[in-house]
Amino acid sequence: MIAKKTVHNSALFNKAGELKNPKKAFPIILEAAEESDLFGQALLGFCYIRGLGVARNPKKAVQWLSTAARRGDVESMFNLALIFEVGDGVPKNNRQALKWYLQAARKGASEAQTNLALMYLQGVGVRKTPGEGIAWLRKAAGKGHPRAMYNLGEAYASGAGGRKNRPAALRQYRRAAALGDADALKRMREVGEQS
Repeated sequence: MIAKKTVHNSALFNKAGELKNPKKAFPIILEAAEESDLFGQALLGFCYIRGLGVARNPKKAVQWLSTAARRGDVESMFNLALIFEVGDGVPKNNRQALKWYLQAARKGASEAQTNLALMYLQGVGVRKTPGEGIAWLRKAAGKGHPRAMYNLGEAYASGAGGRKNRPAALRQYRRAAALGDADALKRMREVGEQS
């Protein structure tokens, strides 16, 4: 029971939210996870995938992240999706990536909404459905996610799901560029010059 209280102690983390001393923190995190602490389970999975305080072990990462994700941890859902999408130490599995992105997206995670949208737009792990992809990008862009804005601009500029819409593309590029997205700034100039 001590580990549950300790894993939530801010003394384990620096101001950036990173573990101060992963080797010392790992046994506390492990104990909390084994005591069914949701944050401990999610953090343990993250430690295993990154090799923080322990040897990197993608299989154990998937095990602990899956446990936390099934219990509703959105960050674990997103991390699982990433692991399966790129095949990080486990076989690449676009269907599993889609499953976890979709669950995290439905819970409002804008990064998951963006990645899910790209899967629909490109037909990765799912039938190509531009309208569905654009809908997810709009949700994420509406929350201020710059990569969603950039990708929404790309969808409008290419005519994904309909005809090209340069003014709408430029609006999205401007929004993303204002938030520091360098790719959006470059595309804003390119698309603007074509007008």
